[in-house]
Amino acid sequence: MKVLYAHKHHPIEPLGVAYISSSIARSGHESKLMLTPRNIDKAVEEVSRVIDQEHPDIFAQSIIFGSHKYAIDLSRKVKERYPKIISFLGGPAPTFTPGLISRGFDAICRYEGENPFLTFCNNVESGADVGNIPNIWVMENPDLYNTEVRKVKKVLDKNDLNYKKESGYDPQRKMFVNDTGVLLEDETLENIPFPDRELLYEHEMYRDSDIKHYMSTRGCAFKCSYCHVHVQNADNKGKGSPVRRRQNESVAEEVLAIKKKFGSKNDYFQDDIHGASYKLEFAKEYAEVMAGVSQNGHCHVRFDLIAKHPDIAKYLAKAGITGVHVAIESGDDYIRNHVHRRGMTIEEILKGAKYLHDNGIKMMTQNILGAAGETKEQMLKTLELNIAVRPTFASASIFQPYPGTSALEYARDHGVLPSNSEDELIDLFGMETFYNKTILIQDPQHKRWLELFQKFFAIAVANPQIYQSGVLDKIIATYPKGEEANKELEHMYRLHRAEADEKLYGVKLKEIVMEEN
Repeated sequence: MKVLYAHKHHPIEPLGVAYISSSIARSGHESKLMLTPRNIDKAVEEVSRVIDQEHPDIFAQSIIFGSHKYAIDLSRKVKERYPKIISFLGGPAPTFTPGLISRGFDAICRYEGENPFLTFCNNVESGADVGNIPNIWVMENPDLYNTEVRKVKKVLDKNDLNYKKESGYDPQRKMFVNDTGVLLEDETLENIPFPDRELLYEHEMYRDSDIKHYMSTRGCAFKCSYCHVHVQNADNKGKGSPVRRRQNESVAEEVLAIKKKFGSKNDYFQDDIHGASYKLEFAKEYAEVMAGVSQNGHCHVRFDLIAKHPDIAKYLAKAGITGVHVAIESGDDYIRNHVHRRGMTIEEILKGAKYLHDNGIKMMTQNILGAAGETKEQMLKTLELNIAVRPTFASASIFQPYPGTSALEYARDHGVLPSNSEDELIDLFGMETFYNKTILIQDPQHKRWLELFQKFFAIAVANPQIYQSGVLDKIIATYPKGEEANKELEHMYRLHRAEADEKLYGVKLKEIVMEEN
C-alpha cells in the first residue's frame, strides 16, 4: 500500500505521522509526506500533482481541532477528483470529535494509530475486512474496501455516551463504529519503531530546524476541563495506564541518533506532561541516563509537581532541560480550580516557579482568558500572578469550549454557548478561534476588551510598569479599530514573542514567529 499524508505547512514536526509511517513500514507499506499551502485551492493542485505521480492508495491527514475545516475541504476536493482513493483522518480532532467522519472521510482513527492503521493497510491490501478494527471507524464503501457486518449496533444515538463504546455496524449512518483497543505500554510501547525521520527530513524546514521534537511519555494523569484528557482516560479505562513512559535508555538512544545524523540545538519533548517530572525518583532516574545527552531541552511540566520537592527541578536541569511550558491558566482561585479544574494552589505555583528559577530553567507560562462568566477583575489577577512568577514568556489564549470537553458543558450550563449541536459547533470553530477569539456569547464591549487584553498580556507581564501605572487600561480603552490597527497589534505581539522565544529555546525563531500566513 502507498499512503500520501498531507500536512498543512507548519514548523512543528508532525511526529504522529512519522510514528504511523515507521509503524506501517513493518509490513512494507510506503509513505510520503507533503506540506500543503494554507490556500486550499493551491493545496488541491499540489496534492493532485503528487497523486498523479505517486498513485497512492490512501490519502491521509492528521489534525488538531481547529484545522478540521481545512482538512474537510481538502479531502472533499481531492475525493471529487480521485474517487478511488481512500480518504483517512487521524489525530486529536477525529479522536474526540468522531462525527467528523461524516464530513466526507472514508475512515478515521481514534487514539493511538500505529497498530490499528497497520492492520487497516494490511487488510485493504489483502481484501480482508476493515470494518471491525479497534480504534478505526469506517464508512461502508464496497468500491474501496471489504467490510463485514458482524454485529448491528443497538445504540444509534450518537450523543449517547455508549455510542462510541458499543462496537458494531450503524445502519442509519452506514458506518462501522469500533471501541478503542488496549493502550501501548511496557513492551508494546518499546516495540513501536522510532518516528520515521527520513519522511520528515525530506523537507528542508524540518531537516534544517534547530529544534527537533520527541515524545518520551504518552498520556496525562490530570483532568483539566478545557482539555480532552479526562475524556481520553474515561474512554480507555481498564485498557492501560493513563500515563506511559518510555524507557529512558530508549529516549536517549533516539535523541543521540538524531543529533548525530541531523544535528539540533534544542530537543523539544512534546509530552502532555513530561514523565520525569511526576515523581522525584523518576526525575533522578531520567537525569542519570540523559545527563550529557541533551544540553538544551524543553518540556511540559506542572507547577504543583515541581513544587513537591526542590530536587525535581534540579534533576530536570541535570538532564539538560533548560526551558519548560508550564500552565497557570488563571490567577483567580475559582476560575483556576472550579472552572478549569486545575487543582492547584497559588502557593504551589509560586513555589514551583521558585524551584525552576533556582535551577536556571526558563518558563513559558500558559494562561486562558475569558472563561464563561469570568470578569475583567479575575483576568487581571492572572496578569498579576504571571508578573509574580516572572516567566520568560507569558502566553495567553482565549477560552474555547471544544466539543467533548467538560468546558463545553460548563459554557452550555451558563447559557453562553451559541449552539448545542455538535455539527453547528464544528462549523463555528476554526483556526481563528483556536487561540485569540471565542465563540461564546459575550457582551461586544467585553469581547473587544478581552481580545485586546490577550494581545497585550505577554508584553504587560514582561513590562509590569505598563499595568501597574494604569497605562494598560488607557491603551486598551483608546486602541483604534480597523484592519490596519489589528495588523499593527499582531505584528507587535509577534515581535515580542520572537524575542522571548529566542531566550526560551536558545535558537532564533523570528522568521517563523513573524510569518503572517
